[in-house]
Amino acid sequence: MEKMVITFVDGKLPTVEVVSKGVHARKAVSIAALLGAMINEASLPPIWVEDNLVATNGFDQNIFFVPPHRRDLLIDDLYINAVPIPGLIVALKSASNKVVNVLLFTVTENRKEDLKISSSLYKMPFPNTDDSGAVCWGDSSVSQYSGMDWQSVLTEFFGSRFNGDLIKKASKAHPDDSREMLIELTGKQEYPVNDLVASASFTSLSELLERGGIR
Repeated sequence: MEKMVITFVDGKLPTVEVVSKGVHARKAVSIAALLGAMINEASLPPIWVEDNLVATNGFDQNIFFVPPHRRDLLIDDLYINAVPIPGLIVALKSASNKVVNVLLFTVTENRKEDLKISSSLYKMPFPNTDDSGAVCWGDSSVSQYSGMDWQSVLTEFFGSRFNGDLIKKASKAHPDDSREMLIELTGKQEYPVNDLVASASFTSLSELLERGGIR
């Protein structure tokens, strides 16, 4: 454990905020659990330590980093292969451990270890996502996935047919249609991060943590 902060507020359960292995977690705990933790640290509510996890409030919001990789995509009726995907930030909000909301952003960092609280967030250079990071799922659904299942959420997103919705101002080289950029990049090794467009809704990872992630 790198850091633990306990916060007391009148009329509310105390909260324990822990940083462990780069993962930020915040949990409300009972007085009994807190007293037990003071005697034995292991009695604290468990902290999820998952390689891709960036932050969690321990209940209904989890934020993940996904390193750059390549995927096959379907754009209208055109299959394109091995398209480079930049680093991603995936924010999942859940209820009863089922996903109810997804925010997707890109980052210029290649590794989770390189992320900083000040890291800039960029729009997804793909159709069907808006500046806020929200996804237009169309006929797809992610409500069957758990709040930790970022892999299935991304498979659902990238496995869908990308149409002409929300295609503007997501690529500097192709501001009118981000699909043209994706077709150009077929088979390339890396997404050119200097082409990414900054998000106007969440400018940095810290803003996402404050407003859209950890509460």
